[in-house]
Amino acid sequence: MISQTHTSQRMGTERRVVEFEFSPSQIKELYYKAQSRLEPLRDVAEQILLTSIGAGVLLGRGINRALKAAHQAGQETAQCPGPIAKAFLRLVRTPQTYSTTEIRVRPPKLPLDRYDELTASEITEALAGLSREQLLIIREYELGHKNRVTVLRAIEHLLEEKGAPQEP
Repeated sequence: MISQTHTSQRMGTERRVVEFEFSPSQIKELYYKAQSRLEPLRDVAEQILLTSIGAGVLLGRGINRALKAAHQAGQETAQCPGPIAKAFLRLVRTPQTYSTTEIRVRPPKLPLDRYDELTASEITEALAGLSREQLLIIREYELGHKNRVTVLRAIEHLLEEKGAPQEP
């Protein structure tokens, strides 16, 4: 039993006020009742926890599979790359052989004057009158410099029309 004694100053009398009173058997009974009421909440919390863990595992597996598939697709593309993939591959691949002698390469004469000053639309308009060899020179130059997709697509289209192979 828990109680507290208060003294009233007005009347000068002491009086005992019982705030709450529990016997040990009542405390045990309340404890077991509370435990039995918490059990459904524990079950729900466990289910939520297991679902969250499972979602994390599935997400990790999915990301892993997606990365493997992306890597495989990249390897397949590298086997037969188009002009854009070639440009990216040139950034990371190193030449297989190295020479100790200095090689001086004279840049090819471009068939279009002031090529670097022209816009992509100006270049695509001028491409129609060029030969297959000239188109190949411009394509190689464009791949190594500005690498504009619009220009490269126009060159590919004209090469297909002229029956030329697309690979340099």
